[in-house]
Amino acid sequence: MNETQSVLQSMAQASSKPEQIINQPDGTSVVLLPQGTAAESDPVIREFSKPDGQGTLLEQVVDFRAGGSDVFIADPKILAQIGQIGTVFGAGNVGDQLASLDIKFTGANGTGSATSGTAVTKTGDTYQFELAGLPPGELVSVREFSGPGLSGQIEETINVFNDGRVQFNMLGGSGLPNGVKAMQENFNEQGNLATVRTQLSNGEVVVEALNYDASGKEVSQTVETFNAQNQVVSSSTSAPSGPTPPQIGGQAAIQSIIAALSSLNPPVPGSAVATASIPSHKMTLAASAH
Repeated sequence: MNETQSVLQSMAQASSKPEQIINQPDGTSVVLLPQGTAAESDPVIREFSKPDGQGTLLEQVVDFRAGGSDVFIADPKILAQIGQIGTVFGAGNVGDQLASLDIKFTGANGTGSATSGTAVTKTGDTYQFELAGLPPGELVSVREFSGPGLSGQIEETINVFNDGRVQFNMLGGSGLPNGVKAMQENFNEQGNLATVRTQLSNGEVVVEALNYDASGKEVSQTVETFNAQNQVVSSSTSAPSGPTPPQIGGQAAIQSIIAALSSLNPPVPGSAVATASIPSHKMTLAASAH
């Protein structure tokens, strides 16, 4: 049994009632736990990659007595769909890079609106995202942590806005060059890189503004340097230089993220067979299944 399964299964307290195990035609199985923790409603639903509750945990759905639910997803097919969210950040479909998602919903069985969650990559990086309770105009807020789970320091934050703007805040420890304490990149409503704000270790701040014409073509760059007392010590404007600035965000990307968010409501495991009668030979005790 892998580590993820062990952690999730330890969330449920032992019960004297038997589990129900439903072996599905596609070779997977659904396990209905009759009792979760004191805060959880019955049953806790888990889907595994093999019959009889064996193999890899693909999905878990937990409803809470106080309302709402939590959905853990490790099914590659669902992760591939949700991975479209990477298009907002110029990374394409990142579904094959995701190891799991854990999402909280306002309704039971993963229904209603997604409010928050965590995403874990196959390399062990952890991202926490918020979809509710954000400032007006903000669609998604993401934080990247340096340690496993939500541990260590926050290395980067990403804010996505309804009008197409995207803001990246890269903090110390996130691969910044020597002498750089933090960096902020702002992309405008059209998805063009608008400003880069670099905070140096000596207290100075360098702000680079990229200027565009009506067609979105870069026409000039303005660079200002501020000292530790927030006074301008130098300013210059020049013609574009270097490679074409990246494009991230914009209205097309916002529509992609909205489509990706809509796929955060996966079907409840075993919903296609949940109403069918369950043969007695497919019901076992927890001890015999694990």
